[in-house]
Amino acid sequence: MMGHYSHKTFTVRELSDNREKYHGIGTIEKLNRFRGSFYPFIWSLAKNNCSINARGSLYRSDNIRELPYYKYLESRLSPCDRNPVLTEKGIKHAVSKVRDAVSLFYDIKEFGLKVPLEMYYSDDNLYLARGGRRLAILDVLRHENVLARTYRNREAFLKYGFNTAWSNGFSGNTIFDVAGKQFAILKERATDKYYSHNYIPLYDRHIGQFRKEKNFKILELGVHEGASLLLWKDAFPHAEIFGLDKDASKWKELLSGQDRIKVFVGNQGDDSFMQTVIDNGPYDVIIDDASHTPQMQRRMFDMLWPVVSRVYVVEDLRSGSYLRKRPKGVARMTDVLKKLVDNVHRQAEIRSMTHYYNICFLEKL
Repeated sequence: MMGHYSHKTFTVRELSDNREKYHGIGTIEKLNRFRGSFYPFIWSLAKNNCSINARGSLYRSDNIRELPYYKYLESRLSPCDRNPVLTEKGIKHAVSKVRDAVSLFYDIKEFGLKVPLEMYYSDDNLYLARGGRRLAILDVLRHENVLARTYRNREAFLKYGFNTAWSNGFSGNTIFDVAGKQFAILKERATDKYYSHNYIPLYDRHIGQFRKEKNFKILELGVHEGASLLLWKDAFPHAEIFGLDKDASKWKELLSGQDRIKVFVGNQGDDSFMQTVIDNGPYDVIIDDASHTPQMQRRMFDMLWPVVSRVYVVEDLRSGSYLRKRPKGVARMTDVLKKLVDNVHRQAEIRSMTHYYNICFLEKL
């Protein structure tokens, strides 16, 4: 059973040369009008190569309204903003979209792509749902590859698509900002919490308020290549970051020489090893992103809940609770969490328990 979303890497040339094939909602005529106006506009920016200080003055005069791309945006305004005459509000909106495109171009040129494209399946075909401007800019800048977040259908895209409003995305002071910068550099080697699962706005909601705290400890079970530990290190500048993984080979490259990061190497099923992890606590935040099996998710929760002081997070509940076979008599982690609802109301131990698709945050009193 396919999940609601995944990810896939494309060549920019494949998507650009076959744009009609991946075109989603709207007419081909509208797509061609967009491409015919936006590409020349981006090429003009690429040839301009102006200084940072001069960029703010780009297209500030009335000439902006003569640009083909502006005319395209004007035609896309709602009827109430252009019939019977173009309103001041409509003009400001179209002008702001032009200036936003200027900022987007220079941001991608200097720092790379911070947000993946978004595509959805329909009748086994993939369609581009969001990211047409980014794709065009990558094409003009001659980027080779681009990563897209893919959804099982359009309904899943509408429900689970990137929503930067959740975390005031790219405001300069969120975990989402840090993750976007990491993605621009590492691409598919960045943490999949960002580009695939879209967990980061949820982390902003539930632990973002702790970012500046000192004497703060984060433990993540499951290190993989180490990108999420790097994310926590950059997002929490005063925190000690701990990881747990049975395989040291995958994460050594990214984490070599990193201060404030320590990885426990061992098996979660080993009591003596886990006691070493426990002895280094308590931890303010514990994140279970390891085995994704119901028995191990339950074991980790039972062992580590006593040594978390703020928030315990269980990721990938869908695979751990609904997709994997479990030994007879072993409860799913979701069953354990359901029972904890009573704890929220009857005992002074859990302040809140918040469920989202595939992930749960438990805030401890």
